[in-house]
Amino acid sequence: MSKKQQKIRDENKELKEKINDIKIEINNINTKLDVITIINNKLANNNKINIRQKNKDGNKNEKEKD
Repeated sequence: MSKKQQKIRDENKELKEKINDIKIEINNINTKLDVITIINNKLANNNKINIRQKNKDGNKNEKEKD
């Protein structure tokens, strides 16, 4: 194998390693995004529960006033 071919193979190997590192980083970011989405969904559900509870409490107060 010529020096030129070896150089190209070495460069390809380096590029493949860099691509794999980038894939790992992307997976890490996606995992973090999944966690953020789960937390966001829980917060949204808690918010819905709080709003329902406030509405119930508000309706109770209106009935008590009548």
